Amino acid sequence: MTTHFVFTRYLYNKTHVLESLEKSLLEGLYDESAFWGYELYFSGFEPEVFQKCFEVLSSYYSNYKKLEKYLRKKEKEWMSSLETSKKDEVLAILIKNLCVRKRDVTREEPKREMYVVIDSAQIDCFRTRSIKPVWKTLPNVCVYELRIPAEGVDDSEIDKQLEMLRENWVFFASYSPVWKTRILENGGLIQSEEKKVVFENEDLVEQFYEKYGFEPEEQSLETQKRCLGIK
Repeated sequence: MTTHFVFTRYLYNKTHVLESLEKSLLEGLYDESAFWGYELYFSGFEPEVFQKCFEVLSSYYSNYKKLEKYLRKKEKEWMSSLETSKKDEVLAILIKNLCVRKRDVTREEPKREMYVVIDSAQIDCFRTRSIKPVWKTLPNVCVYELRIPAEGVDDSEIDKQLEMLRENWVFFASYSPVWKTRILENGGLIQSEEKKVVFENEDLVEQFYEKYGFEPEEQSLETQKRCLGIK
């Protein structure tokens, strides 16, 4: 697993997205859990988000053996399916079936389990949105607050993360597969040693930012901190 600071598709702090997914799953909050799950999924971290969900299952719902068997079967269907919409709905099925169950490892598993099925139309609200003008994207899509650790972040780290978001977000977003693809498709070159992304010419720079110029440096401090998971 990468140790780099990573921005997801909507420029959330990836580490806190994983934490937020786990916490919202344990509280049985389907809409929020699905939001965090698909934030990772559509950023290109599909195996990682499935791994996190199954970690929660094995740690907190270990008495649901039949449920685990059912969800593992769904995961295998996801890995073998070529139909995108069918693949995309599997994560929602996993998340929903966790959220509707009580977290109690001492509780005996029911002899007969009922499973919730989600169809692809029900996850359309979690798919990547295209908003015009592009700079209005973040205030409209970053609808949930990250579940940050209780100890919070010290002032020097806050300043460092704000600087990364405001001045070098494209580079740190490049660690997400979705952003790496966007950069490369638009003639960008990711220079890891120098920690920057450069484009072959000004036309390509303009082309990239016309499509994906979220302009986090121009957003309100509230939006910036929401992306980073800092108060």
